[in-house]
Amino acid sequence: MFNWIKKILFRPTKIVAKKGVTVGNNTFHNGNLMIRGRGKVHIGSYCALGKFISIITENHDTNFASIQGFFYQENFMDVHPGDKVLNNKNKIKGPTNIGNDVWIGDHVIILSGVQIGDGACIAAGSVVTKNVADYAIVGGVPAKLIKYRFKADVIEWLSSIQWWNWREEQRKANKEFFYSDLNKTSLEALKKMIAK
Repeated sequence: MFNWIKKILFRPTKIVAKKGVTVGNNTFHNGNLMIRGRGKVHIGSYCALGKFISIITENHDTNFASIQGFFYQENFMDVHPGDKVLNNKNKIKGPTNIGNDVWIGDHVIILSGVQIGDGACIAAGSVVTKNVADYAIVGGVPAKLIKYRFKADVIEWLSSIQWWNWREEQRKANKEFFYSDLNKTSLEALKKMIAK
């Protein structure tokens, strides 16, 4: 490859599974991805995450006089009372799931128990506190729906074909589909161009 092309191409970092985190195929981030807490996280296939993404899987339990764990360690040589409760719903709201083909902008914070649907886009600087529907574009603090990427019938069809589960040969055989503007191509035309 020519040196000038190498300089233009940016190589993001592939996300790998670790304890409590599962990841699909070919999902990347642009740096400084932080996953904090004891909650489980699943990130689907073909996701693109920007820089400085924080996935916070655990909160402080606010039902006690102090929210700080160090206070209990120093004064009582004990852990925070909220840490003694198994499956404490005040701390961990459930697993955090990020679907397939999700784009997340820089400086996004995702909180415990959030479900982000397939094909969703999260605007830079957003704080995601609630579930995000398939193919929704959300943004803000807290993140709110801006619009959907495609019409409802196209979203339903994309959800049914789950192209991210296709074999490599099938993806390559459907180049026309991947290069089509889905907002300018009819659903019937999209269906016809798919090679099995």
